[in-house]
Parts: sequence; structure tokens; C-alpha cells
Amino acid sequence: MTSEEKLKTKERILSEARKLFSVHGYKGTSIRKIAEMSEVNLSAVSYHFGGKTELFWSVMNETYEWIESGVKRICEESTDIEGLARNTYLYLISDANYIVSAMRAMLSDLVPPPASDHSYSQKMNKSYFGPPGGEHMVEFIAKKYGLKESDESVQWAVMSIFSSIFHFTTFECAENFQEHKKCNLNPKIFENTVTHMSTAVIEYMLKHKDQSPDFFLAKGT
Repeated sequence: MTSEEKLKTKERILSEARKLFSVHGYKGTSIRKIAEMSEVNLSAVSYHFGGKTELFWSVMNETYEWIESGVKRICEESTDIEGLARNTYLYLISDANYIVSAMRAMLSDLVPPPASDHSYSQKMNKSYFGPPGGEHMVEFIAKKYGLKESDESVQWAVMSIFSSIFHFTTFECAENFQEHKKCNLNPKIFENTVTHMSTAVIEYMLKHKDQSPDFFLAKGT
């Protein structure tokens, strides 16, 4: 098998694992099923990833990098906060498997990273506070509105905007919500809400930017 073929095999295993973890979670997904869906034998999965835990966290790392790279690109291309928030939302809903697998992992499957793998914790530690790509949005807002990246108001704004985006992204990607979309629901209601929320957050931030450093963290609204 050539190096190119090995890479394609690894990517196929990762892709199928992400789909299965997003549907069944960590506990409900077996290495055997991943191998079957990837059309490889068990030894191939072991060769590329080791065990189930290592594969699971490879999926989480890939998800983190997918979100971060997308948010970084959107921040670089955006000229206003409304477009940034809208395009981030649209990017996240473009592949539900990434979002659902990440949400399922965070909310139900408490699987600690392998002791030998510090890559995920390092990614988390380099951000200001968790959201993948959060540092790029902090930089955008600070530059756009003449503030410092370290200002509590800026970090509060990013946390609030990200919270809105992830909230509606989760609804949009949830399988059991699809039935509700068949009703007379404006298909752009989530997209529009994310956009309007980002505007409101920035207006509030600018109105209170001269408050004491703990104002935003203390009030939280």
C-alpha cells in the first residue's frame, strides 16, 4: 500500500468514525462497526489510531481544527460583525456530523483524552476561553471597534456571540428538530436571529465598555 493509499484509508476511517460517534456516541460505537463501515479490517483501524479512545479523540481534534480554521477564514474575510456571525453559523451547519459529534461528546460521553496525547488540551489552552477560533473573533472585534483584545468587554462579546451561534447550530443540526422545520417556520429564522443577536451584543458592549473590568463578568448580561 502506497503512502497515498494509507492516507486515504486513514481519512475514510476517521470520516466513518465521526458519523458513527455523532449518532451512537462513544459507548454505542464499536471499533468493529467502524471497520465495517470503512471497509477495512480491525488491524487497519489499530494501525492508524491504536484503540477506540485514540480514534475518538482524533475525531474531536479534527472537529476542533475544522471549526477553528473556518472561523479564522471567516474573520479574515468579514467586514462587519453581522456578516461574521451569519457566515460562522452557515459554516457550522454545513456539516452536521462535526457539530453533533462534538456536542454529544461534551454533553454525554465523558471520555478523557489518552494520557500520551496532549494535542487536544494544548489546542484548548491556546484559545482565550474554549470556543475554537475564539481568539480570531476577539482580534476582529477589538480591531473593528478600537478596543484591546484583553478587555473583558471584548471577551464577553465573543462568548455571547458564540453562545448564540452554537445554540441555534445545535437546534439546526438536531435530527429530532427536522420535523418542526416542516411546519410554517421561516427557514432563515435561526440565521436572522444569530445576526440580530450579534448586533445587540456589540451595541451593549460599546454602551458599557467604560465600566469597571469586572462589570461584564459580574453581570453576565
